[in-house]
Amino acid sequence: MPSTAVTATPAAPGLFAPRLRAMTVGSVALISLLAFEALAVGTAMPTVARSLDGLAL
Repeated sequence: MPSTAVTATPAAPGLFAPRLRAMTVGSVALISLLAFEALAVGTAMPTVARSLDGLAL
C-alpha cells in the first residue's frame, strides 16, 4: 500500500507581521492624515469663500 504525504502550506503573514508592520502603520497613518486634511478643508472652505467675496477659484 503506497503512503501519501500530506504537506501543509504555510499560513500567509498577517498585516502586522514584522515584515509588513511598518507599511501597514504608515498606510493607516497616511490615509488618516489625508482624511483629516480633507475634512478640515471642507469645513473651512465656506469661510474662505466668504472672505474672498465669493471669488471663484
